[in-house]
Amino acid sequence: MQDGQINEITLKRFPRYYGASAYIENLVFRFYPTPRAAFEVYEDGLVEGVAGVPASLLPNVWDNETLNLYTAPVAEMTMLYFNELISATVPFDSAPVRRALLYGLDRQALVDDVLLGQALIPATPVLPGTWAYTTEDVPGYPYDPAQAESLLRSAGWSRTRVTETLRNAQGTLLRFDLMVADEPTDLALGQAIAAQWTTLGISVTVRAVPPLALGAALEGRNYEAALVHLMAPGDPDPYPFWHETQALLGQNYTGFRHRRISEIIEQARLTVNRDQRLTLYREYQQLFMEEVPAIPLYVPVFNYAVDVRVQGVQLPPLMRTGDRFRNIAEWYVLQRRVVVSER
Repeated sequence: MQDGQINEITLKRFPRYYGASAYIENLVFRFYPTPRAAFEVYEDGLVEGVAGVPASLLPNVWDNETLNLYTAPVAEMTMLYFNELISATVPFDSAPVRRALLYGLDRQALVDDVLLGQALIPATPVLPGTWAYTTEDVPGYPYDPAQAESLLRSAGWSRTRVTETLRNAQGTLLRFDLMVADEPTDLALGQAIAAQWTTLGISVTVRAVPPLALGAALEGRNYEAALVHLMAPGDPDPYPFWHETQALLGQNYTGFRHRRISEIIEQARLTVNRDQRLTLYREYQQLFMEEVPAIPLYVPVFNYAVDVRVQGVQLPPLMRTGDRFRNIAEWYVLQRRVVVSER
């Protein structure tokens, strides 16, 4: 501990553990202020692994021949929220407009260009690979700018010939702020998203704010659109985020209200029958992707860089980042061979 902050924790092998005894006697966790600082410490030979490698550091890891990179999806989803409570200034209460924004977004390009391919594209707001996730009868939204423009025209938004911007019959410009956390990856994502929507004639301004300020803006419904990271448990419970009773004071920060979706969420909470819940969550995903109160943008993957001498590492899908140690008993460290010559 230093200056009141924990900077290192050591775990020791428990000799009376009921299962197979681990090969590794001690596991030391060291904490650093940034991923880059942790990577530099690895290069100095002081640690054998770096957890949570961000996209900005991936090229460094790929170029380092002494590191193996392990990846697995995590129980988190990044979404684009639209504030429906400000419909007087921005038409986010219009489902055709929200669908147009999704059609006009090349999510795979965002993942490839900004996240260097380190994410999955979900088809619904439920975590892919979990028991409730389904694409059955769920509307799909491939990147289709022409369909986006058609939906915007049907909603009363047309391009002006001079400026190529979208305006309605009253001459109001379709413009809004996209709020993101003031962090490199989120800022790059926000700028890339704004650039794609700009090609549709929409004026988007990216507002980068501290993460705590972003949380406060969401709670106060004091935003227009926002890039949001949500925890997504394997057993879904959408009630806090999408039930109509949470639209003004709860965590339903978009203000979205849909009676049938609320009924489905209530019923899924009351029944313990897995098949009944599956049927309910199937309808929930269908309706959600018809209404698109938010855009499921991507599911991130957890990048774990480990020294090549550490063997036996396997990463399952991670409900928590600590799940990467699920098979810790099988890990072992190859010792360097030292050759001593004698004369």
